[in-house]
Amino acid sequence: MNLFLKPATLIPAVFLLTGCSAQRYHAAPLASSETASRLESRNLADTGLQSFIEKNLGHPVSPWPPKTWDLQKLSLAGLYFNPALESARSRLSTTEAAVITAGAHPNPTVSIAPGIPTPYLLTLDFAIPIETAGKRSHRIEAAQSLKHAAELDLADSAWKIRSGVRNALLN
Repeated sequence: MNLFLKPATLIPAVFLLTGCSAQRYHAAPLASSETASRLESRNLADTGLQSFIEKNLGHPVSPWPPKTWDLQKLSLAGLYFNPALESARSRLSTTEAAVITAGAHPNPTVSIAPGIPTPYLLTLDFAIPIETAGKRSHRIEAAQSLKHAAELDLADSAWKIRSGVRNALLN
């Protein structure tokens, strides 16, 4: 009888083949002219900047754009346009996800391997990991420390942007 016609070998073969499915990569060209035009279009008359400043100041700013810019409004504009702040925010959200992942229980595993004395005998192994000695709490504590460091990095990035704006305004 053919090996692939046996139900005992057909089911594991189906599970193994479904594990081989993967996402296909679709190449997308980089649009440098579009990126350049987007960067060049950034200015202090941006309506998104206006709503950001009004939200953070707590009152409407009229006329828009203001004829004179003070340190507070220029600092908010720097925070709005600077990509370093967005990078620091993404690192913070990554570390927040790491805290959630660190608190997760490990998954049980199932494996199928050829058996002994003949490879036609399959062994099914089922394992449930048990964590001891407070490993999960240590993982959570380490992840929270990294999250705190990312929060401080975000605050440091914002402070560097504000001090750069202040220095530019003084000069």
